[in-house]
Amino acid sequence: MRLSVSVAAVLVVLAALRPPRVAVAQKYAAIFNFGDSLVDAGNLVVDGIPDYLATARLPYGMTYFGYPTGRCSDGRLVVDFIAQEVGLPLLPPSKAKNATFHRGANFAITGATSLDTPYFQGRGLGHTVWNSGSLHTQIKWFQDMKASICKSPQECRDLFRRSLFIVGEFGGNDYNSPLFAFRPLEEVHTFVPDVKLIEEGAVELVVPGVLPIGCFPVYLSIFRKQPEMYGRRSGCIRDLNTLSWVHNAALQRKIAELRLKHPGVRIMYADYYTPAIQFVLHAEKYGQCYAHFGFFPRPVVSRRLASKVVSWVCYGNVTDADRWDPQPVTTPRACCGAPGVGEYNFNLTSKCGDPGSYACYDPSNHWSWDGIHLTEASYGHIAKGWLYGPFADPPILETQKERVDLLRIVLVLLLPAVSSCLPCRRRDDYDYDSIFSFGDSFADTGNGAVVFAEHSLFSPATKPPYGMTFFGQPTGRNSNGRLIIDFIAEKLGLPFVPPYLAHNGCFRQGANFAVAGATSLDASFFSDIPGVGKFVLNTSSSVQLGWFDSLKPSLCSPAQECKDFFHKSLFFMGEFGVNDYSFSVFGKTPLEVRSMVPDVVKTISSATERIIKRDGAKAVVVPGIPPLGCMPPNLAMFPSTDPAGYEPGTGCLRQFNEIAVYHNTLLQDAIKNVQKNHPDVRVIYADFFTPVIRIVQSPGTFGFTSDILRCCCGGGGKYNFNMSAGCGMPGATVCEDPSTHLFWDGHMTEAAYHFIADGWLNSINES
Repeated sequence: MRLSVSVAAVLVVLAALRPPRVAVAQKYAAIFNFGDSLVDAGNLVVDGIPDYLATARLPYGMTYFGYPTGRCSDGRLVVDFIAQEVGLPLLPPSKAKNATFHRGANFAITGATSLDTPYFQGRGLGHTVWNSGSLHTQIKWFQDMKASICKSPQECRDLFRRSLFIVGEFGGNDYNSPLFAFRPLEEVHTFVPDVKLIEEGAVELVVPGVLPIGCFPVYLSIFRKQPEMYGRRSGCIRDLNTLSWVHNAALQRKIAELRLKHPGVRIMYADYYTPAIQFVLHAEKYGQCYAHFGFFPRPVVSRRLASKVVSWVCYGNVTDADRWDPQPVTTPRACCGAPGVGEYNFNLTSKCGDPGSYACYDPSNHWSWDGIHLTEASYGHIAKGWLYGPFADPPILETQKERVDLLRIVLVLLLPAVSSCLPCRRRDDYDYDSIFSFGDSFADTGNGAVVFAEHSLFSPATKPPYGMTFFGQPTGRNSNGRLIIDFIAEKLGLPFVPPYLAHNGCFRQGANFAVAGATSLDASFFSDIPGVGKFVLNTSSSVQLGWFDSLKPSLCSPAQECKDFFHKSLFFMGEFGVNDYSFSVFGKTPLEVRSMVPDVVKTISSATERIIKRDGAKAVVVPGIPPLGCMPPNLAMFPSTDPAGYEPGTGCLRQFNEIAVYHNTLLQDAIKNVQKNHPDVRVIYADFFTPVIRIVQSPGTFGFTSDILRCCCGGGGKYNFNMSAGCGMPGATVCEDPSTHLFWDGHMTEAAYHFIADGWLNSINES
């Protein structure tokens, strides 16, 4: 009771100390917005409405304005909500006649790309681009307008310092060009590095990412895929969503570079992807509907443009009586459209606004308006997340000083009242209350340091410069900062997963059993390998599962309570396998190492089955292994005398990568069998191989240095890897900027892990 009162008192104090939103909102004198149809307020229709332009006809604008305004939605857009929240008028389209622009202007125009038309023409894609105003063109419009809104360059600078610039979303139409020309996705990915940011003397810029395009009815209707290419829960096209997060990851890296280059400029990344995925996966939380059996519209001459029938499953105040299974496979479906291919209510020959199309009864129950754009309700939710979090980094109306001050207050007031282990509280926005992780050095957050010390072995990860980027000191992680497991925990709203052997606190929100050097097979398997056996410690997957069994009584009892507890947990079974093969290559031929793969995979799948059957796990992530032939230790210690031993596109060792591919192929087959045996459990394969190969093949695309196979931290040589002068040892040096390197010490950098984690989260959310 005392704890509850103390926490309540803290919340009251925080509420009193936080500045009121209205007061904060007065910080901007104007907003200048650039982008495409997601934020176009009417530029495309200012000079007249083309006959073919359905977005200029009803029911567009029906919800808020009551008539079409040129906005591609039923009402307001994200930029409209932001302007209203900060006390500014809706931004007039920059082409509007007789408008005043002293409080801002909207330069966005439907069809805009980040790249100029000649770029697409040079790639044979000019016919697929409807480019009414690229980013470069919009900047030119802005420059031409300056003379009408300020009398001198100094007056302009003063105004822009007090203004908010929203640069985007850009990218969606750039990618549409090759996609709608049915070019391979590999070619589409090459467009990412050319989507650039701008600076125009502003000090506050919002730079949005792109939406998960694989969830939109327009793409789902046009690109028909095999069943396995769709997210199991979302129904979205996986490889198109991968394109989106590749873009967003590259964009965030560019933003990070610009922040370092311009410390006086506040650059905010605005996330479109996460809220849109939430709309798809958790419709019930936003009062939205999803389709189940079909849709049967009926034409009427009023706002009630369609009937709701049994085929709709809605949440909120609309049809609570129709509530059913909260975890179905959803069908992303447009509010306004006409029946076409599939269940998406999208038809290219009868789009929203065209004859034969109809709008749903209540657009606020839908996230997709016309199959291409979002509803006003969705834009409002996204805008709130950009303004106050969690969908912007940092939120628009939250300064660094406010965050630091509030954090200090929390620490001062809350820490004395909090016990060492609070009961776990269920979050409304996330699926998991805890994370339990098994694996090796790719996931070890501190166990290895304890194990190595017990065996009087040197642990480099306990020495600088390990941990330099994020923690500022070594933590036992084999990287310069966070690992994949750290990024996933952060994204799920959970604390970093504490190492089981090096933590004296609470494990109710998870525990990490991973240990550097751990194998899937028991240590005894490696005892006969000369010079290696003594270094294979007793930390295999079965040992880690034993530690987990020892921990369980402190988390829950009896058995049924434990099963209920672990139903809400996310498990990571691995990565396992890298060390099994890495130790074995010292005493076995590549063919002999390959022969181990079935046993390694069987051990991993058996461990996965064990936590499902014995512990009631309902969500298990099973990672594959990275491309072994690209790892600097293998490249340095096992060079090939035959040039054919290296892959021409990567420079990686062919035989090592073939072992990795074989392992991952068998593992995916094994996971499918586990899933078949437990259809009520989500068994998710996490791809470690593809993102690393993609970076190696095209490092510049992701902001990495061209010397991609070289370690950031090491003791010299072609790959900057030297066993006698490894990272953390005398003689080793560290690169100037780890974020430009894929490899840290043979393991990966925080930047690489962040990129991989984004892909895994995509799989976790969609599976």
